[in-house]
Amino acid sequence: MPSGRSLQVYRAFSFRGGLDVKTSPLALANRRTQDRLTLARNMVYTTSGGVTKRFDQAIYNTTSLGAAVAITGGKLFRRSNGNVYNVCGTDDGRLVLLNTDGTTTNLATGLTTGRQWTFAVYNDLLLCCNGADAPRKYDGTTVSTLGGSPPSDAQVVVAHQNRIFMTQPSSSLLTWCALNNEENYTAANDAGSAQVMRNDGSQLIGLVPSINELILLKGTRPYRLQGTAPSTYAITNIVPTTGSVGAVSFQANFFALNDVLYLSSAGITSLGTTQQFGDLKERFLSDLISLYFTPNTDFTVSLNQLSAAVAIYDAQNSRFMWGVDVNGDAQNDTLLVSDTFTKGWSVWPSQSCASLWIARNASNGQEEVFMGGYDGFVRVLNRSASANTIDGSARHISHLNAPGIEKSPRHVFLYFSEEGNYSVIVDTKFDFGRSGGQTYTASLLAGSKTLGVDWTMGVDPLGRKDQIIKRIDLSGVGEFLEIGVRNTAAGQPFTWLGYEVLWRPRRLVRRG
Repeated sequence: MPSGRSLQVYRAFSFRGGLDVKTSPLALANRRTQDRLTLARNMVYTTSGGVTKRFDQAIYNTTSLGAAVAITGGKLFRRSNGNVYNVCGTDDGRLVLLNTDGTTTNLATGLTTGRQWTFAVYNDLLLCCNGADAPRKYDGTTVSTLGGSPPSDAQVVVAHQNRIFMTQPSSSLLTWCALNNEENYTAANDAGSAQVMRNDGSQLIGLVPSINELILLKGTRPYRLQGTAPSTYAITNIVPTTGSVGAVSFQANFFALNDVLYLSSAGITSLGTTQQFGDLKERFLSDLISLYFTPNTDFTVSLNQLSAAVAIYDAQNSRFMWGVDVNGDAQNDTLLVSDTFTKGWSVWPSQSCASLWIARNASNGQEEVFMGGYDGFVRVLNRSASANTIDGSARHISHLNAPGIEKSPRHVFLYFSEEGNYSVIVDTKFDFGRSGGQTYTASLLAGSKTLGVDWTMGVDPLGRKDQIIKRIDLSGVGEFLEIGVRNTAAGQPFTWLGYEVLWRPRRLVRRG
């Protein structure tokens, strides 16, 4: 116990650990995990360790493709002549071009309804598959049926080593075309097919091109295709160091940062490229949010809807994004977001996320995340539009580096970035809400008051132009202190940089 009643200082200026709903709040207060949050809703992480309320999203197409139409896939298609096309597929059987002015053009209609779409760019063509109709090709002008004899119901299509590879629904069959010819499937021309562990009790779900191999995701476990030509192809098991888990969705996997990531019923799995015992190592990326994949918890994702989950790597903003159904409405309504730099998780609820893809924003030329909704609209994430309310909330808990001691915190100094003429709500709790606490409104406008002239302690902000320090005078005692920061208004982002607490010890806490 600190000696006497001397004033102690606790500082928390890193939330890099991100959201942790796995660890007990009692354990989260420890020094080892003190950079983690108990709540991170609609937040993103700064490189310095702070947390920022996410930007808004904006509707891209000026007119809905249909109030009940789900946009179930999309792809940015660049041709060799420099032309760029943003194409999406719908569950009412259409392929649609999203024009740069927000209008849309039907490229193909009358296809099978209720399907999810996958796309691949190959030989200056956009190949389009939905698991029911014959594959289509788009050349920037016309959509037509892919020639040759590809699978008549191809579901997943990817380009790998100058060939295209396809899967079919409820099948273990992998099909590939002849070299550099997407319309030749003749074995004599080096095209062919192979069963991927036909007797392992699961279907082939996803295909992920890696650096020198094609990852084959089945419902029981992952495999890989190695070799540079059919004569050297070999399909082998990826032996994990722990129990193997299979994929659940063909739209919720990707290759990024020299790693293959995919969604399983137990969480988000990484097949890291670190070689161990001559093979890839399997691990869970979603360990700290594992309660989302644990049945019968307050967080549980609808596990029976995971086959419709989607994912994307947002390189522009250094994050992985997974669209899942949490509300049980058979629609992906929540984004689970992982920062690739800090590894911190955040949850973005209240989404309409039937599909995710990266495309060019016509207004600024940057590549951004496009999200196909269930209402016929495509939305662009990461825009600073202010039309929608966003509940940005973060919470942190600590025993102030003094476990087992009841404390009397005197002051809390909260550090924010200067934002504008609006506020955030700060609330404090002692011992998980069992004692004292208060709510405080903190302005994010620095103002121009002068120290020693018209500046008032505890009322006016202190700090440089781009940083604000707000003081809260606390009344209450407890072993644990929890601080939450929140803003729910439209167009009002905030950045919480950290805080420090001045406190005095009172007595040892009696257990049992």
